[in-house]
Amino acid sequence: MRHFSASTPQLRRIQPSFLVLAVAILATFSGCGDDSPTTDKPNLPPETSIVTGPRSDVAVSYLVELAWLGSDSDGPVESYLWRMSDNGPDGVLDIEDTLGMPWHQTARTDSIFAASAQLDSFPADVENPLITDPIDFRNWQTHTFFVRAIDRDGAIDSTPARIDFTVTTLLPKIEFDLVDLSRDECQPVNTSLALGVSAEDEDDPDGIPVSYRYALIAVEDLDPAAFDGTGVPVPAAGDCLIRTEYEALNAGALFPESAWTRWFDYFDADDATADITLDNLPVGSSWFLAIQAKDRAEALTPTFVWNRNFLHFRVEGGFFPTLSVDDPLDNTTDFEGTQSSVVDLGTLANSTVQFTWTATAAGYAGLVAGYRFAFDAADPLNVDDAEWAVPWIGLQSLTETFAPGAHNVVIVAQDNSGQSSSGVYIFTIGDN
Repeated sequence: MRHFSASTPQLRRIQPSFLVLAVAILATFSGCGDDSPTTDKPNLPPETSIVTGPRSDVAVSYLVELAWLGSDSDGPVESYLWRMSDNGPDGVLDIEDTLGMPWHQTARTDSIFAASAQLDSFPADVENPLITDPIDFRNWQTHTFFVRAIDRDGAIDSTPARIDFTVTTLLPKIEFDLVDLSRDECQPVNTSLALGVSAEDEDDPDGIPVSYRYALIAVEDLDPAAFDGTGVPVPAAGDCLIRTEYEALNAGALFPESAWTRWFDYFDADDATADITLDNLPVGSSWFLAIQAKDRAEALTPTFVWNRNFLHFRVEGGFFPTLSVDDPLDNTTDFEGTQSSVVDLGTLANSTVQFTWTATAAGYAGLVAGYRFAFDAADPLNVDDAEWAVPWIGLQSLTETFAPGAHNVVIVAQDNSGQSSSGVYIFTIGDN
């Protein structure tokens, strides 16, 4: 018998059959671990549904609230794609309504949309769409809203959710300010004029339209088609029409798209003044001027009513602003032009005198550009006297203390065409 000590290494030969069995056992156990081969499952696309939307059987406001939701059986929904069609007069979604219509991506699941309403003759409207007052006009349009979900792996719902609805809007109204509504002839103006603009939109949250534009056309450039069959002669340069002649014209041919300016933002009068200013108009020329508003639904003011949002004017010149002055004796005097009579206040007991004033050029569609004043001018009737010609400012009052003796005060208003009116006062301060 052979003996081995405990400290002697023992080397044993492993039989080949045992090695094969061990490898097989190890392979069996390793197959139960995390690193075993698996078969990938295909990513399933998400599904989409609309959970809030307007009724389809009645017309609703053009401000439409919509909400949607996506679900995905094998992962989260990451975002959505949406688009909204403007359907035609038949109110039915056609293939042409979606051609070239882009998709917009969003992570939101709800929003309020301003849907366009550009079709006239609203079928369910009890108002008459043929009358001329734009307060009674209403537009409509049918839309289809599509939305589809996108999952974490980029898969997109191949069958978008959709909803059809019809919106309606009252058309915006816009008018020139301070225009004589009773005038039936064309308005005479100076070589410059300024017109304030007021507008409203009754079904807008802010009560006003979003923008406005205007068209200015010399009468000799009007399209002759506007006069066909009306019996109104085509005007030559400088001619004026009266109200009934204008109202007989073919309105659709009066203001082509090429005649309009760009759209300007409209602001409420509390924040800013929307206006139109025209300068350097040739004396003797005659013009058609129209103004139009657009609301959030892209609906436009449809008609151009004489002396409301349409003005016919002829440039004549020679008009002066009306200057109204309250003097120290509490009298009010109106002045027009620079050769007005001088007002003698006589002898005043109080050496401190006060004048206040205002002016208007609205009678000829002008704008008061500024005021200036002077006292003790060497030549009070000369508004350009070097001794008192001061910058034009907006100040509309004067309080001054005078020494005993003779004095004068001159107050001048100027319009935006450079025409001035002045008031001249003379008085004496007595000895106390």
